[in-house]
Amino acid sequence: MDSSDAKAGIKGAVDGIKGKAKEMAGVAVGNDDVIEEGREEQKTAAAHRETAKHEAEAEKARTEARLRESS
Repeated sequence: MDSSDAKAGIKGAVDGIKGKAKEMAGVAVGNDDVIEEGREEQKTAAAHRETAKHEAEAEKARTEARLRESS
């Protein structure tokens, strides 16, 4: 995993927390628009985390293939 993959994963986690906080703030004040914004941010964050996971898996596979080729 290179640093950009790690950063994407961390960003996804942080954005997910921010989205959940926004959703809960919307619930607290009874604002459906803010609740929905928070939920959408959580969905986007989950997509970022999933992308980072797949990128890390692909990098691992590339590294393993290079190692097999050099053996």
